[in-house]
Amino acid sequence: MGFGQKISRAFRLSRQSLQLLAGSPGLLVLPFASGVVLIVIMATFLAPILASEELRTLLDGDGADTEIADYVYAFAFYLVAFTAANIFNVALVHAILTRLHGGTSSAGAGLRFAMTRLPQILMWSLVSATVGVILKVIQDKAGIAGQIVGGLAGLAWSVATYFAVPVLAAEGTGPVATVQRSAAVLRKTWGESLATNIGVGLVMLLPTLVLVGAFALAAATLPAELLIVAGVVIGVLFALLLLVSATLSVTLRAALYHYAVDGNAPPPFDRADFDAAFVKKAAKTA
Repeated sequence: MGFGQKISRAFRLSRQSLQLLAGSPGLLVLPFASGVVLIVIMATFLAPILASEELRTLLDGDGADTEIADYVYAFAFYLVAFTAANIFNVALVHAILTRLHGGTSSAGAGLRFAMTRLPQILMWSLVSATVGVILKVIQDKAGIAGQIVGGLAGLAWSVATYFAVPVLAAEGTGPVATVQRSAAVLRKTWGESLATNIGVGLVMLLPTLVLVGAFALAAATLPAELLIVAGVVIGVLFALLLLVSATLSVTLRAALYHYAVDGNAPPPFDRADFDAAFVKKAAKTA
């Protein structure tokens, strides 16, 4: 399949995801709230560093004790941030899967369900935070080689856990079983390619470039007073684009999980697009 066909399919899958979301626009509240909460968490961890010279010295020092403090602080941030993000993502995936099974759902119902998965979410966030710190240590300690190894390891982890949130939402497994199940679902249907996920990212790149171009044009032609107004408008549009992009990504991932597990593509998704999106491993020859 040519590059143009892949992009065309990505557009169709994005449009189908938007059609699904159009039936429950209130679900956009979940990624919006997630973004707000993550900003608050970042500010909460950053504020003490900005306010305290002693803490900055502790975290920036070169001694063994300061390095441990730095990694402990990073681990705490990862744990809180991952937990918050996973709660909202599990809520969104549950709502989407409910819709795909023919039911109705809402942001509130999704959050109430996510609370029933809180023990599994906490354990998964703990594992994710631990992996994040381990990768940080590798990248910090091994120079350029560490950057490469850490980057490759991070990519492998991201691929292996691609379906982790849908598995948490639908099956409520523990962290080890979640990784195993996510990898199994990935192998079952996708083989070694995530072409559609990349394609959807390229789809969202186009409106991003339009907004960047609009701001560049405004900066070159408008007086300062109007440029501020244009900047605010373009900033709001960019924030909305990020919101829709994040929601589309989770929606498509939930739909792909549903297809991989149940073997069917519920409306508004087209089975032919899913089949074409999955690059399966060739059968081994004797």
